[in-house]
Order: sequence, then structure tokens, then C-alpha cells
Amino acid sequence: MWIGQSSHKYEIVITDANNKVVKNFSENKIHTQELVEREFKNSDNIYFNETWDYKNSQDAIYYIQVKFILYDVSEKTLITSEELTANTTIEL
Repeated sequence: MWIGQSSHKYEIVITDANNKVVKNFSENKIHTQELVEREFKNSDNIYFNETWDYKNSQDAIYYIQVKFILYDVSEKTLITSEELTANTTIEL
């Protein structure tokens, strides 16, 4: 069961080779408060589409981390887990 407490369902952060954040997709965004409940099967996929204008960036290698933001209603806490995080590297 997937529970979200806000329209902020995921966090995407891009860092450079020096581990400096060059893009945080939630920065300067306002997220509504809502309770979303959804059940997933193991074979289900979730897709997100964000655009990053990297033209002003100077490095050639970037690290992208995507984290799902989930809420445990019974415990009233955010769920953080490596299973809810994906990492990848891109080279431009």
C-alpha cells in the first residue's frame, strides 16, 4: 500500500562530481496537502517526467537520485528506505 501525504510524491536531486547540488526539482515549488492511497503489484512501474535545462552546467558527469516520499499513517512518520531510492549517473 502506498500512502502519500502531499502532492510532493518524489524528490529528484542532481549533483555534480563535487557532490554539489545543481538541481533540486522540488525547490521553489508549492505542494498541496492531500492523502493519496494506492496499492502496487511487484510488476507495476511508476513513471515521472521532469525536464532539466543543463545548458548552464559545466561538468560532464552528474549523479541523479530519486526518492519516493511515503507516509506511514499508523506510525505517523515518513518512510525512508533504500528500496524507495534509485540512483543513476549521466555523462554529457
